[in-house]
Amino acid sequence: MADGRASARWSANAVGVGFAAIFVLFAAAISAVTFFSARALDRQMIEDELVGMIGMYLDQNLPRLDEALAGRIRALDALSRSPLVLAALDGADPLELSVLVRTWQRMDPSLAGVVLVREGQALTALSSEAVALGPVGVEEARAALLGQGVGERWVSGVIVDGERRVVVVGQVVGDARGALGLLVGEIDVADLLMDIFGCRYWRTALVSTSGQVLWASEGTGHAQRGSAAWHEVAPRALTEERTAVGTRLSRRISAPYAEGMVLLVEPTESTVVRLGERHTAYVSMMSVGVFFAALALALALSFVPVRLSRRLLETKRMLEEELAVVDEFVYCSTTDLSGVIIGVTSAFCALSGYSRGELLGHTHAVVRNPKTPDAVFKELWTTVSRGEEWRATVRNLAKDGTDFWTETVIRPVLGADGEPVAYTAYRRDITYQKRVEELSVRDELTGLFNRRHFNHVFPKELARARREGNTVGFLILDIDYFKPFNDTYGHHAGDGALRLVGRVLADHARRASDYAFRLGGEEFGVVFTGLTQAQAVAYAEVLRGAVQDLSVAHRGSAAAPVVTVSMGLVLVSPGEPMMWEELYQRADSALYQAKERGRNRVVLAESTSV
Repeated sequence: MADGRASARWSANAVGVGFAAIFVLFAAAISAVTFFSARALDRQMIEDELVGMIGMYLDQNLPRLDEALAGRIRALDALSRSPLVLAALDGADPLELSVLVRTWQRMDPSLAGVVLVREGQALTALSSEAVALGPVGVEEARAALLGQGVGERWVSGVIVDGERRVVVVGQVVGDARGALGLLVGEIDVADLLMDIFGCRYWRTALVSTSGQVLWASEGTGHAQRGSAAWHEVAPRALTEERTAVGTRLSRRISAPYAEGMVLLVEPTESTVVRLGERHTAYVSMMSVGVFFAALALALALSFVPVRLSRRLLETKRMLEEELAVVDEFVYCSTTDLSGVIIGVTSAFCALSGYSRGELLGHTHAVVRNPKTPDAVFKELWTTVSRGEEWRATVRNLAKDGTDFWTETVIRPVLGADGEPVAYTAYRRDITYQKRVEELSVRDELTGLFNRRHFNHVFPKELARARREGNTVGFLILDIDYFKPFNDTYGHHAGDGALRLVGRVLADHARRASDYAFRLGGEEFGVVFTGLTQAQAVAYAEVLRGAVQDLSVAHRGSAAAPVVTVSMGLVLVSPGEPMMWEELYQRADSALYQAKERGRNRVVLAESTSV
């Protein structure tokens, strides 16, 4: 009896040892696979880390150049409004110039390198050291600003003059009579550039878009003008990001001082080697860690009959962690058959801005964007009610009033009888992509849609209105006497007037079928559907009155003492055969009539169909 129990115990131990041996070999296999897989990915990991390091390096240094440029521009702008500066440019005598220098020295000692230029001659420097600009900077400023109006500004690229590295800023100064001269200043950027070119971890070059190397560093901590090594690779490096040596990052500098220049940065070989050694050590340690982790798991699994309950508990814990990850990172919600939300993840709450309590017990109408057509939701319910999956790109509205876009998949949850018992929606946030797309169709100054988007939208809206049996209207307008406005108040004020008119149009084009455009210059357009002739004319009059109610003074207008607009309106019925180009011409002709009749009015193009 005792021998039988001992034999059974030995057999059980033998089986346990056999399982342990098998799992040890399994653990070793996992460790080996992990090591070789990690080695295969090692180069990619190094290159990705270099890209991140180079990007961080540039982002820490380039803004300093922008700050210095902004400071110099502010100083020139303040000087341009000084009566003493205007007097000096208008022919003040030397005594007045001396007073000017002492006055500005007391007010702003940082004005070193700023000079007044009248008829091409530097009159005086606004600094105690009387620093004079190089002739190249002055001549470039004069050439760039020749014939420009008061307030126009020019910024040079990085000028390399011997040991000097400067950026030159020029501004036209004058009064009501016109331009009297220039204020020209320089910014010494040598020290700032050395912060970028002086790092020993990177090889750096400032290259023109034609491939000419302006300034370069070989990672020695010193920079020099031109470089034979960079001259060989610069043209190709402008279009390639990765090379056989390591990783090269090309950054096109968008600031005014660097138009047409690209900053090329790549790691030195020692940097690549150092990172490679670090990653090799990391891969080795990871493989050893995986082996011991797998070994421990193998030993535990060799006693399956004893450890089964613990494994179940561990599985439960892992499942809870996965569910927690889903809750935190997956934009998901579940509704009952009537559309009432019965479950929602924390990730969707964060995306929409609503708390879980504000969503549960309500429908998705709380995040519905009024610009989303009803037809989208009708199609949704028709599809999921049949037990089928529905997919679409949906525009939503967050709690704070901002739009967010998702690629949405809604799947029915089927019961035992195969019929839907609930619906689960999975989403992917594509707001960033949509905003990038929107930038390509928006006018930068007013925020309205641009002419390119108008050419795309107008024919589609015309076709859609005809299919749905709606009228379609097009309103074209421009600001009355806009050129005299610019001549009187300046282009900056003109831009402000354009923005105000654009804001009025945007505020009154809020339906999903309304579109407001800046067609070019001071010309705007509005496309709308579903209005009768009387409603369309009333709508146009509301827009015209809203612009006049802005009360923006306009001394040069013969229509009113404030900024006004003239409008041409065309309205067509679904059955009226007409190309969108013809509609545009009719609206433009009506606009011309509005101007002929005294401006600040709406003229409806004649139509027999509406």
